[in-house]
Amino acid sequence: MAGLLGSVINAGRGILARRRQATAQAPSGDLLAKCKQLLHHRGEASGLALACEVIADYQALDVANQLLFFEALAREFDADSDAIVTAAGHYKDNPSPDQLATLARAVEAPRVKLFRRMNMAPDATAVLVKMRGSLLSLLPEHPELQRVDSDLKHQFISWFNRGFLELRAIDWNSPAAVLERIIQYESVHAIQGWEDLRSRLKEHRMCFAFFHPAMPDDPLVFVEVALTAGVPDAIAPLIDKTAEPSRERDLDTVVFYSISNCHPGLAGVSFGNFLIKQVVEEVGKRYPQTKRYVTLSPVPGFCRWLAERQDDIDIHELRSLAKVQGADTTDARWEATLALCAQYLVQERAHGIWPSTRGTLPSGERR
Repeated sequence: MAGLLGSVINAGRGILARRRQATAQAPSGDLLAKCKQLLHHRGEASGLALACEVIADYQALDVANQLLFFEALAREFDADSDAIVTAAGHYKDNPSPDQLATLARAVEAPRVKLFRRMNMAPDATAVLVKMRGSLLSLLPEHPELQRVDSDLKHQFISWFNRGFLELRAIDWNSPAAVLERIIQYESVHAIQGWEDLRSRLKEHRMCFAFFHPAMPDDPLVFVEVALTAGVPDAIAPLIDKTAEPSRERDLDTVVFYSISNCHPGLAGVSFGNFLIKQVVEEVGKRYPQTKRYVTLSPVPGFCRWLAERQDDIDIHELRSLAKVQGADTTDARWEATLALCAQYLVQERAHGIWPSTRGTLPSGERR
């Protein structure tokens, strides 16, 4: 298939070259000019070749020129407001399917069609995901680019539909490229090299990931799972494997202790809930004796929020308390902290009052 696609691209490049020669048009070095050509281009092979040029030219941009490109997408590839008003008026006067289709075409910004055509190029999906990651990093200082992000996110919600995702179990025999990315993408409990990864993939430890056909060796999201005897009180013994049960028949609990979204450009595209539900089903088939499914997770931002409240709880004392395996959870300080954590999750973080951060509670937190 790759060889056939390469042949089509090469043929398309030949067609593009002949067209440019016939019209005395030199290959444009202007990315925006190529984008406009791609938007209105006819011909599958030559269109595929042009999409490859657009993708390659975008990848060559530095950060400053990426910003200029995004600004042009917002300005020059936006929907025509006059056409929308006209189409809406026609639909109001005659609400027929044809008028509705005309209105739908008017509402869709040309950049949406551009994204779809860019995605024809080999490996373009991964490039577009990275493109949105770059775009998201610029939004705080350039909110006018929000409409570009909304259009690209809408495409991703469609392209990364659950029906296209493949669940894979990651083990030590998985391709090296996949294992390297698991180490790289782990964002909750850092993996300290290959031996640490090996430890997390054997002896009652599992890892599952979602993949997409357009990014076959690049996980989208993955979850790490441990089988334990009872519900653990702390994360450290799970990772260090210092509290292993002596008998497999004692394993009755499935602990989801880390989940990592791998690509900033896919923020807002829901994978986690689907992944957890499917992994529960898969682990249940493998280990039918397990009866409980729990999470042992950090709460981003809680420590900083707690410290800034200046309550009677000493944050350093709490860290020491949490690090002790088998800590007394009836301790008044512990109960007070749990109540504050519930307030943080329900009132502060859930309603966006407190910004999400990479800060976490120390090992020992459970939710």
